Parts: sequence; structure tokens; C-alpha cells
Amino acid sequence: MSEQIRKKVVTLDGAEFTIAELSLKQVKALAQADTSSVQVILQSMNRAGGSFTEEQLEEILGPYSRNSLFDEILAFSGLKREAGAAGEPQA
Repeated sequence: MSEQIRKKVVTLDGAEFTIAELSLKQVKALAQADTSSVQVILQSMNRAGGSFTEEQLEEILGPYSRNSLFDEILAFSGLKREAGAAGEPQA
């Protein structure tokens, strides 16, 4: 049986990013670890068929696009950012 993954194209100021819903295994790992927003974005974009490294994403993304993509991925996966989280967004 082929793997069915929900995907979505997010457009931020003309730049298109394809993201995928996080798997239950990924969500569980995020809940147990101190995971950065870039790592969450990396997992989502690579699950959607990309082949990015963390270094590549750090070159591509700015603070606005990082935060926006992170929030989109969380919402698409049925999650939300913790209230009152400051600094680097955490899952």
C-alpha cells in the first residue's frame, strides 16, 4: 500500500513552499524533545517530497517566513504553538 500524505502549498509573498502534515510519530517525538521551528519545517517539507538540509532552510528562510511556515505546519497537523512561548518557537 502506498503512503498517503496530506500536502499543502503555502504562498508567502510570492514564494511557494510545499508542506506535509506531520506524522503521529513526528508529533510524539516533538512533544518529547526540544525541537526548533527549522527542524519542524525541515521534517514537513522533506515529508512532502523535498530534500532540504537544515543549513539550506536557514539560508532560504527569514524570521517572518520561518514563523509563518511553522504556524502553518502546526495548524495543518492539528496542533498549535504553546501560549506564551517566547524566542525560538517550539513545538
